[in-house]
Amino acid sequence: MMASPTYDYIVVGGGLAGCVLSSRLREYDDVAKILLIEAGKETRSRSDVHNMQVLNLGGELDWQYQSEPVKALMGRRITLNAGKGLGGSSAINSGGWTRGAAADYDGWAALVGDERYSYKGQLPWFRKSELWFDDKNLEQHGRDGPIRVTCAKASNRVFPLAEKAAAGWEELGVSTLPDGDQNSGNNLGRAYICEARSDGKREWSANQYSLDGVQVRLETFVNRIVIQKIDGNLKATGVELADGNVVNGHNIIISAGAFRSPQLLQLSGIGPKTHLQEFGIEPLIDLPEVGKNLSDHMIFFQHWRLRDPSAGHTIGSTNPLFQQLQYSQGVPFDWIVNTGIPRDGLAKAIERDEGTKPRESEHVLLAKDRTFIENIIMFAKLPFPGVPMDAEHITSALVSFLPTSTGSVSLKSGKPGEHPKVNLNYLSTEVDKHVFREGLRQMTRFMLESKFSDQIIGESIPEGLPVEALALDDSDDKLDQRIAMTGGTSWHPSENNIIRKGLITNETTPLQVGNGNFAFSVDTTGMQTYLPFNTMSSWAWHNDTEPAGDTVDAYTGIQKQTHGRNVSYDLPDPTLPDVSQWLIGNPNRINLGRIGLRFNDDTLPSSRISNTHQELDLWHGTITSIFTIDGVKVKVVTQGDFDSDAVVFTIDSQLIESGNLKVELDFPYPPIHTAKYKNEVFVGVYDFPTNHSTKLSANLESNTAHIYHEMGTKYYVNLRWPQKASLELKRLGLQGSTKPTAHRYVLSSRHEKTISFVAHFSPDKRVPDLPSTINRRSKAGWQDYWSQGGFVDLTESTNPNATELQRRIITSQYHVRVNSAADGEPPQESGLMNNGWYGKFHMEMVVWHSAHWISWGQDRYFHNIFPAIYEKLLPTSLTRAKKMGWEGARWPKMTETITGRSSPGGINAYLMWQQPHPMYMAMLAFKSKPTQKTLRRWDPILEATADYMASYAWFNQSSGRYDLGPPAVGVTENTPPENTLDLAYEVAYWRYGLDVACKWKQKLGLPVPEHWVTVAKNLAKPPQIGGLYTVYEGLNSSWWDDPALNRDPRSLIMLQGILPDTPAVDREVARRTADKVWDVWTDQNIRGWGRPVLAINSARIGNPERAIYHLTAYDYWRFDDAGFAIRGGDGNTPPPFMPGNAGFLLAVAYMAKGWDGSKGDAPGFPKDDGWVVKSEGLRKAL
Repeated sequence: MMASPTYDYIVVGGGLAGCVLSSRLREYDDVAKILLIEAGKETRSRSDVHNMQVLNLGGELDWQYQSEPVKALMGRRITLNAGKGLGGSSAINSGGWTRGAAADYDGWAALVGDERYSYKGQLPWFRKSELWFDDKNLEQHGRDGPIRVTCAKASNRVFPLAEKAAAGWEELGVSTLPDGDQNSGNNLGRAYICEARSDGKREWSANQYSLDGVQVRLETFVNRIVIQKIDGNLKATGVELADGNVVNGHNIIISAGAFRSPQLLQLSGIGPKTHLQEFGIEPLIDLPEVGKNLSDHMIFFQHWRLRDPSAGHTIGSTNPLFQQLQYSQGVPFDWIVNTGIPRDGLAKAIERDEGTKPRESEHVLLAKDRTFIENIIMFAKLPFPGVPMDAEHITSALVSFLPTSTGSVSLKSGKPGEHPKVNLNYLSTEVDKHVFREGLRQMTRFMLESKFSDQIIGESIPEGLPVEALALDDSDDKLDQRIAMTGGTSWHPSENNIIRKGLITNETTPLQVGNGNFAFSVDTTGMQTYLPFNTMSSWAWHNDTEPAGDTVDAYTGIQKQTHGRNVSYDLPDPTLPDVSQWLIGNPNRINLGRIGLRFNDDTLPSSRISNTHQELDLWHGTITSIFTIDGVKVKVVTQGDFDSDAVVFTIDSQLIESGNLKVELDFPYPPIHTAKYKNEVFVGVYDFPTNHSTKLSANLESNTAHIYHEMGTKYYVNLRWPQKASLELKRLGLQGSTKPTAHRYVLSSRHEKTISFVAHFSPDKRVPDLPSTINRRSKAGWQDYWSQGGFVDLTESTNPNATELQRRIITSQYHVRVNSAADGEPPQESGLMNNGWYGKFHMEMVVWHSAHWISWGQDRYFHNIFPAIYEKLLPTSLTRAKKMGWEGARWPKMTETITGRSSPGGINAYLMWQQPHPMYMAMLAFKSKPTQKTLRRWDPILEATADYMASYAWFNQSSGRYDLGPPAVGVTENTPPENTLDLAYEVAYWRYGLDVACKWKQKLGLPVPEHWVTVAKNLAKPPQIGGLYTVYEGLNSSWWDDPALNRDPRSLIMLQGILPDTPAVDREVARRTADKVWDVWTDQNIRGWGRPVLAINSARIGNPERAIYHLTAYDYWRFDDAGFAIRGGDGNTPPPFMPGNAGFLLAVAYMAKGWDGSKGDAPGFPKDDGWVVKSEGLRKAL
C-alpha cells in the first residue's frame, strides 16, 4: 500500500449530503484540504441529469441494490434505487423539495435539551439552502440560497382535474395548507409539490453547491476505514481504496447513504461483534446498533380508468395543453395530500404492538396530529405491466410517512465490492399494517365516493394480477393481499435509530388580553408579528359570497319519516351540496386585523429575536414581553380595555428612535368556507386583496387616525396616542393592489424611543380613550373581578398535585373572563382565540360554558348572556318547531345571533339535550335572583320550551309511555339516529325540564298546562339492563363491550352529575352505573368536558378520591403553559377548548362548596391525602 498526503477532511460519498458538507467545510475554512470520494461518475456536465424529463433510475448512475425477500410482500425482492454519481440520488430522482414536520424537530430538541435541533433552530439553515419561487412567507423561506425551488403553479403546470381533485379532498375533510405550503413546519393537508428545478432543469447538490477548492476523486471505491490505535485509543486515520492504496486524513466522514454507510462501518470493524466475526473481520468496536433501524417509506400504486378520456385531462391525451414544454419538465401532478389517520384505530394498533395501552398525551404517534400517508394523484398513466399506456388512466400513489417497522443492513460477505444484505422488513408492525389499510380505504373513498368520483369509472387491475378492484367495504385481509402483491419502495431509506420514548408535548396556546366581547391574542413579541394570532370579537361577522346556481332560499332541509309523518330536518341536502355547505359556514366570525412589529422595513423575522421573556399579570390583565433584536432590548406592554373593544400597546426600544423598529397594521380577508368543519387557527387569508378595501383618515394634529375596513362587513380601527407623542401613520400598499401587503399600514415614531397607542375596533368611527385612561380603567376592572366572586385556596395542601390544580383554577378564571363573557351570547368552543366551527356557538354547550358563573359568585356575567340569548333565538325557534309540525320552540344546536339559523348537519339536526337547557339555566338565574322579575322574564322562554318538549314526545300505545325519538342523537353524538329511542340522559333531562316548567308556572300563580303534566308523569324511564343504565332503549348487555359506545359513556355519568335529582333517576342504579363506567371508560378515551362531569359525578355519589383523581389526571387531561384546557381526542376544533376550562371551574365549585342537598365542607375533596381546601364566595350548585 502506498501512503498519500494527509487531508484535513475526507468525505466518503459524494451524494447529496457529501457535496453539501464538502462545500460548507470549504466555505468555513478556505485553506482546509478536503477530499471528496465518490464511487460513481461525474454528473455536472451530463445533459441527462440536467434534463428533468428523465429519471435516471436503472442506469449507470444507479446502485440498484436488491433487498432480501420481503415476507409481507409475498417474498418479492425489491429493487432499491440509489444514486451512484456526484450528487447521489439528487442527480437521478424527481427533485422533490420537502422539509420535515416541526413536531419532529421540536421533539428531538426536547430529547437532547438543545434548541438548535428544534424547527426554529433549524429554520435559518432551511432558509439559507433555498431560493424560493415567490415572496410569500419569507419568514419561512429564503430567497438567496443555492437551490432554486419551484412548484407546479409557479412553472405554469396546471392540470385540468386539479380543482376537481381538490374538491374531493375537501369533502373528505382535508384542507389546503396556507399558501399551499407544506414546507413551513406543518405538512398535514393539501400542498403544492415543490421541486428543486429551474426553467425545467434539475437543481442537484453537485451542481448547485460549489466544490471549488475541494479535491474530488470520482469512480473511486472505498474498501474500508483505516482505524489505528494511537496512544491507547482507536482513531480513524484514513481510508483504504479498492486498489489497496491508503489515503490519510485527520477527520473521516462517512456519507455513503443508508445502505453503503453501515456496510462500510462493518467492513471496517465497527458493528455487531458476532456478525463481523462470521466474515473474518476483526471487531474493533462492538456496536450492535450499526445496521439496525433501517426505515423506508413504502409506496403503493393504483390505476384508475377515466370516465371521459376524450376530455383530454391527462398527459398522453391529444389536449394541446400538454404539448407545452413545461409539462415535460416536471412530475405529472401539481399537489400532494398529506393525511393522518383516526386515533382510535391507531391506538389499538399501538397497543397490539407494545402490549400496553398508549397514553395519548405522551405517545409520539398520538400526542400531535401527524402525517401518516402521502397521497399523490398523477394525471398520467405510469408505466406498469398489464395496464395500457394511454390517455384513459390516471395513477394514484400512497406513501407511508411514519413507518414503525424497521429493517437492517448487514454483510453478505467480507468483500467490499459486493452489495450489502438489505432486510426491509416492511409491515412487520400492526401500526404499519393499519396505516396502509386506512390509506387505501381513504384513497378508495376519494376515487369512488367523493366529488372527484364523477371523473372515474373504477380501478383498472393489471393483467395477470389475480385480484379484484378495491371496494369501499373491503376487509383487512383483502387489503393486505393487494398490498402484498404490488407494494414497493418510494426510495426514502434512512439509517436512524427510531426514538421509542414518548415525548410529552408542550403546545402553548397564545396569551390574550380582552374582556369577553373582544380579545387580542399575542405572540412572543406581545403583538401579532407572526401568524397565527387573531383579533376577535363577539360582533364581527361576515358572509361568504353565495354559491353560484341555486340560491340559499332553495334549501328546505331533508324529509324524514317520523312516527307516521314527514318531518323536514336541517340535514345537508345532497342535491344542494354547495348551498348546504354555505349554510353551515355562514355567517362566520372574522379576524379584525393584525398588529405586529416591523424591522428594517419588513415584518420582523423571528430569526432576529432572542432572549425572549413574557409574563401575564393576571391581576391587571397585562402582558409584558421582553426580547432583543440583534442584541438591542425591546419591551412591549399589552393591555386590553376591560370595557371596550380596544387594546393598548407601549413599546420601548432604542430601535424605535433609530427608525429601525415600527408597528404594522394588517388586514386579511376571511377564509372561504367551502370545507366542512374547517379549522381556522389563523382566521384570515391574503389571497384576495381586491375582495375588500381599506381607507385611512388621519388627523395627526389631534393624534388620532381611523382605518376603515369594508368586506361586506364594515368597521373601523380607531387609533389614538398621547398628545405629546409624535407618530406617523402611512399606508404601505396601494388600494387595488393584488399583493398580500395591499392592506398594510405602518405606524412609526419620529423622535421618541417609546410608542404608546390605542387600537379600538368598532362598527363606528369614534375617538377612543387615551392609553392612560384605559390603563387605569382596565386595572381597576380586573382588580374588581378578582376581588369579588368566589375563590378557592389550596396553598396549604401538601398533596403534590395541589400546585398544578391551583394554577389551573386561577388561569381558568382569567381565560373565561376574556373568552366567555360576551354580552348576549355564549362563546364558541375555542372562545375568541380562533375559529373551530366558523365562530358559531353550540347551544348544547351553554351549561358547560356558563353555569360556573353562578357557582363562583360572578352572577353578572351569567345575566349578561341569559336569558338574552334565548330571547334573541326565540322567534326563529318558534318558526322551526312549527315548520317541523311541533308546538313551541325547538332550539338550534350550532348557530349565531345574526340569523338564528340552525346550521345543517347530521348531528345538528337530531341532537336533543339542548332543548331542556332553558329550564336548567332558569333555575340558576332564580338561585341568583329569586324574584318575581326573574320568574316573569324567563316564563315565555320556559313556556315555549315546555310546549315543544311535550309535543315532541310521542305516545307509545304498546307501553303506555311517552317516548323520545327516533330519530335522535345523544350527548356523545355516537348513536345511530334512525335507531335511537329513549336516550337515558335525554329522557331523564326531559322529565326534569317539564317538572321545572310546571313549578315555574306555580310560582307565578299561573295554571299549569295539563299536557305538560301528562307527558312528564308518563314519560319513559331511562332504560336499564342488568341493574345498570344503558345509553338508549334496545341495547343488550353486550353494549358495554362495544367500542363505538363504551369509548364515551358520559351520558350515563350525567344522570347523577350535573342533572339535579329527578324522579326519573334511581340513585342506586346511577351509582352502580358510575362504578361500571369507571371500569370501562379508560383514561385515554376521556376528552373534552369528560373529566369535569366525571369529577362531579364522583363527588355526588360520595367518592371524593375518584373525583380528585379525575381533576388531577394531568397525564391525560392537559392544560397548556398558558392554562388553556386541551380538548384531546380526534375533535374538529383547534385549541383552546373553553368548555374544558369552564367545566373544570364548575367541577371545582361542586367539590369545594357542594350542591343542593350536600353535607359538610368541600364534599368533593378527600378528607386526608394532604388536601386543605379553603373557599369563599362560592354558591352551591343545583
